[in-house]
Amino acid sequence: MTADGPSRRRLLGALTAAAGTGFLGATGVYATLSDREVVGGNVFTSGSLGLAVGAATADGEPPAPPTTFEDGQTLSVSFDDLTPGDTGGVTAAGQVSGGAARLWLTATTPSTRLADQLVVSVASRVPCSATATTAIYDGSLSGLGAALGDGVRLTTTESDDCLDGVAGCVELSWSLPSDASVDGGTAAATLQFGARQCRHTTPRPVGWSP
Repeated sequence: MTADGPSRRRLLGALTAAAGTGFLGATGVYATLSDREVVGGNVFTSGSLGLAVGAATADGEPPAPPTTFEDGQTLSVSFDDLTPGDTGGVTAAGQVSGGAARLWLTATTPSTRLADQLVVSVASRVPCSATATTAIYDGSLSGLGAALGDGVRLTTTESDDCLDGVAGCVELSWSLPSDASVDGGTAAATLQFGARQCRHTTPRPVGWSP
């Protein structure tokens, strides 16, 4: 990598500041989330959370966690102008405010020739300062969205995955095999974080819809 950044290996992380339509009913640009629980067919609202996201990218291994965050739930990462043998990493993070909460992740990864051949490994590091990671997915970039399905909880190797005022990280390592039959092209991934309050809720292993 030069002082101006990688020449042919361009990995662009774009923050979407506006909140998405996640399972906690995000509204407005500040990603205020109303947590819900269904009991006996009735929906109970148990408070509100704030969510901000950030990302850092690098050649080689995933970099250190981001130091700046934007209010929102969604991060878009594009892969452009790659050649066989290229590698890189993305560290995405979600930071909750307004109370202790567990983080969730889902993804959208449209299939393209490049996405079908990009090999990715995804792991959670909760909180971002944790010393170990928990594996989430290994496979092609195009298969990531289907693998995460309705969302997976970002678990931790430490005693508690409830976060209060600190960030949880997702580390994505990628490589384009040296024998890949594509040179150039584009691929993209949209990562969406969600949060669920720890208070008065039971952790769910998968699926973030109440």
